[in-house]
Amino acid sequence: MSEKPGKTEEEIVESGKLQPLKKLIRRAKGFLSQRYVWLSLTVGFLWMLSVPIIGTILQGAFGYSIQDFTWIFGLVFFPFMLSAMIFEVFASSAWIMIYGFSFVISMLFCFCVAYVIHEVRIHRKSPAK
Repeated sequence: MSEKPGKTEEEIVESGKLQPLKKLIRRAKGFLSQRYVWLSLTVGFLWMLSVPIIGTILQGAFGYSIQDFTWIFGLVFFPFMLSAMIFEVFASSAWIMIYGFSFVISMLFCFCVAYVIHEVRIHRKSPAK
């Protein structure tokens, strides 16, 4: 007497418990496979990579009058400024940590923008209910 290979009751219950996790993994894989997600992470990286270059050029061009334009610098590079404010509390001379954390902030910001774009595209493709 051979038994037919079939799912036991425990396997069915176990499979039911993993369905939300499988759905979440499938959605994450679909999101991360989009080209614009990786493009946004690259933009976030290049955004913060340019901070010292642009800061040096601006300081050379404007000299001591750059204080008049600090609000523009702060607005464009807000991840760097936010990181500086966060680490100012802990250590004032930790420039490597400040610069590294600004990369994280800018990439997370660009990643969130990519997620919003992804959701808008997904909802536009789905038929109206």
